[in-house]
Amino acid sequence: LALLARVKRWGGDIGRRLTTVAIASSASAIAFGVLFGELFGALGEPLGLHPLLFDRRTAALSFLILALALGVVHIVLGIGLSLVSAVRHGHRREAIARAITLSLILAAIVAVLAHARYLPPEAGRAALIALALLVAATVFLGGALAALELVSTLGNILSYARLMALGMASVMLADVANRMVDIFSPPVVGLTAAVTLHAVNFAMGLFSPTIQALRLHYVEFFDKFFEGGGKPYQPFALTT
Repeated sequence: LALLARVKRWGGDIGRRLTTVAIASSASAIAFGVLFGELFGALGEPLGLHPLLFDRRTAALSFLILALALGVVHIVLGIGLSLVSAVRHGHRREAIARAITLSLILAAIVAVLAHARYLPPEAGRAALIALALLVAATVFLGGALAALELVSTLGNILSYARLMALGMASVMLADVANRMVDIFSPPVVGLTAAVTLHAVNFAMGLFSPTIQALRLHYVEFFDKFFEGGGKPYQPFALTT
């Protein structure tokens, strides 16, 4: 539909911008639909569509790990940008604090991987020792507020679990919609209910992930390096 709107040039310049977003979102949805083996839930199974990555309906833990891993990458990128900015402006103390925070996250990742037996136990013990030293260095340099900032950073990463929750809600609602055809009689009633639920799920898929992703960008990601400035926003101002 987005490609059709693009070709027909519906909506002029605004339509062109909207279709750019819609095409990118559609490509992402199709790609992950193939990886998760989903087509409006499990409707792709009769066509031979099976999960290549994992089945979201049964692999909640894998889905959660994927969402949190994305959060780690995003937050580390934000802290890295803050570190670069601090170095450029000569803010030595802030640069050291950001470097310590990055080291803490890296040590925590090593400790978790060692606990999951992806790394040898020696690496886990070394990571725990490094964590203790880095936390002590953080408190020494920044005081109690620095420790609170570490907790805040952990909370920022955990906030990415909302992506997993949205994904689980989407696939389970699609699964419920597909079951409506077998539950209701005559079948036309179940088909109507299924189509209605899929339409609601489609509308939720347009708005909820977008809003939550924007929130993660503005609250969790931008907070690490962005500093407001420039001219104040004055809507509906009259100029002479």
